[in-house]
Amino acid sequence: MARILLMLVLAAVQTLAEEDLFGLDAETAGFLDDANRILLSGVTGELPGEEDHVVLQCDVMSDDKDFPEKELKAAKESRYRFVDFDLPQRDQELLKEQQNMLIHQQAILIEQQDTLTFQQSTLINQQEELNEQQKEVVTFMEKSSSMDVCQTCAFDEYCSTDIDPPYCFPCRKCPKGYRVKSECTRTKDAECEDIDECSQSASACPMPEKCVNTPGGFLCIGELSTCTKEYFFNIGTTQCEPCTQCRHKSDVMTACSAFADAVCFPSVVKHMSDLWRGNIKNTTHINPDQYMMAGITLPLRSLTTSNDTFVVSHDTYSLSARKPGVLWMDYNFAVKHSCINYIQMTLKSPEMKLGLSGARIEEAQDDVYHGASLGASMVAEENEHIRLELKSNNRYCFPNHFAGHQTRLKAVADDSLSGPLSVLWLSNEMGAVTMTARTRLTTYHSKWVSLFEHAKTTDPFIINLNNNRRFTFGEAGVVKFTYNQAIYSIGEQCQKDGFSVVPRYLVNDTEVLLSRRYKSGITRRDTSLSISGVWPVDANGALVFQINSPQNCQTRFYGDRSAVGVLNMIWLPAEHSAAFAATLSKTRSLYGAQARVLEFKETQNSRKDVFHMMGNGFIKFQKPGRININYHQKMIHSCDYAQLTAYYVGSVGQTPAPIVQQVLGRTDASWDGLSMSGSYAVEAGSQVYLEMSCKRGRINKVAEEEWSTLYILWVKP
Repeated sequence: MARILLMLVLAAVQTLAEEDLFGLDAETAGFLDDANRILLSGVTGELPGEEDHVVLQCDVMSDDKDFPEKELKAAKESRYRFVDFDLPQRDQELLKEQQNMLIHQQAILIEQQDTLTFQQSTLINQQEELNEQQKEVVTFMEKSSSMDVCQTCAFDEYCSTDIDPPYCFPCRKCPKGYRVKSECTRTKDAECEDIDECSQSASACPMPEKCVNTPGGFLCIGELSTCTKEYFFNIGTTQCEPCTQCRHKSDVMTACSAFADAVCFPSVVKHMSDLWRGNIKNTTHINPDQYMMAGITLPLRSLTTSNDTFVVSHDTYSLSARKPGVLWMDYNFAVKHSCINYIQMTLKSPEMKLGLSGARIEEAQDDVYHGASLGASMVAEENEHIRLELKSNNRYCFPNHFAGHQTRLKAVADDSLSGPLSVLWLSNEMGAVTMTARTRLTTYHSKWVSLFEHAKTTDPFIINLNNNRRFTFGEAGVVKFTYNQAIYSIGEQCQKDGFSVVPRYLVNDTEVLLSRRYKSGITRRDTSLSISGVWPVDANGALVFQINSPQNCQTRFYGDRSAVGVLNMIWLPAEHSAAFAATLSKTRSLYGAQARVLEFKETQNSRKDVFHMMGNGFIKFQKPGRININYHQKMIHSCDYAQLTAYYVGSVGQTPAPIVQQVLGRTDASWDGLSMSGSYAVEAGSQVYLEMSCKRGRINKVAEEEWSTLYILWVKP
């Protein structure tokens, strides 16, 4: 509109100039006709008292170089000219009409702009509604697909809708000694409950024996317990266990009886050590909805009676220590899987950023068990938590139920084959010192002396890391250690010759090779090496660790701040602890298909008043306490799996009870190794022995001496 008004004004000025109303001559008027620029300084309103007059205030300029000098001089002398001229009434009406028309057109344009804005807003709202409808359609399609999955469940399966998408699981079958509490339905698994045989029948046991109900069965026990003084019979573990000792008699809430532990008033329990044993539960129902790459926290169940030191939290799937102290944890696990590239188990504490210890089990195309053992130490504050986490770097690593995936987790061994998770608690009064060090990320070949960094110790005078390689000790005592190291190797020689971890003890210019832990070779895959041991150390003694790999095998050792390259160590005063070591002997007697008791040759015994090596392979404990067993073995076998089990025998006539176990799948005529660790409570006069068994196949060969070594740590109860 401004452009139109300006054109009208210029036209008027042009007309006035042509009619010589500005007082310019014809030459100037002709120049104005061809000029490219006429600058208007402004237009004023009507002349006072004269309706048909307007005043134009103009600044007339030109870009033409031929502008007459006299006019230019005149323009400079008088910049503004006031011109008085008359417009006919008809022209004024025409101008007003044109102005009104322009105003009307502007109003129409504004209205059209408002209409377009409203229509745009409507389109945006309609697009949002379409997006919401699309989401509803997708959700409906997913639900329809899920219902299709549930429709495919067999008659002995139920459809779990707790995971997304739902899947068909086999219905639970109640084992012997249990009955069905609720039947399996289309969307819910069956529930089982223990049968109390003692309440069902008064004649379950002959007189005068007492009937004691146990999970899945019952026991007939004499009126007096077969356990010795200061021990009670734990019906959960069917073993004699030491009674809890309160500080004073007045602190006893409930006295220790034949079949129940003592209960003390809070915070008055007097222990130098305590113990918790458990395992994961529902191994066949690991929830894939939790995404294996992020890690699955595994639910725990207790194998020991409750005490005032530990408690299992079912909400957080964790174990917590109720009292401050030092913890040593061991966990044996075995899996069948074909996940690319590995499965990793990690001991974690939510209060700590880094994992305590972790091990990787390599991808395997065949349907065999591969296992590993974890060990870790930590200084625990009150209510500090411990968790087990299972993860894989393969997003398609699912449990056994998900057919159609070639890479998946097939099975996690239950506690009858592999386990347990054991936690040994040590009072601060015992004076234990912990050390944690993480290996440096390195690529190497042949022999590699492990390099450590990020070392943390509770007492650098007692344990210290020198030159990133040697762990030195300031006082004599007993040391328990576990070293877990994840590797990735490349080369055919790696697969052919395998790997070994070798700890060495150095003192007074002498070197003691403690043991050799063997691991079968791999190439272009991840796996883990590990070794655990117990040894008495002297002041100024040192431990070093070496990993042997083939000459032409390039190996990457994972480390830095990861949980898969870490050494955990604990030092204990000699007055509160003892160490025992032995190597396997008479291995030829183990060959074949029958279960055999392992026989050992004693190589270390720091306290003869605690350990006694018997001739039949049994180790006898002459003092009560808590023990930690560590054993590793190199072997060849063709069994579906070979199993090693440590048995505990309490009072005379008591049935041996398995306390630590581990399995190894068939080795296909090649060497491989397995290891196991765990803690248990022993009474004076009790014994421990190890047995090796084979399921469908035979033991072909077992290595002797340092390749198959037993270590036992004893601490005061």
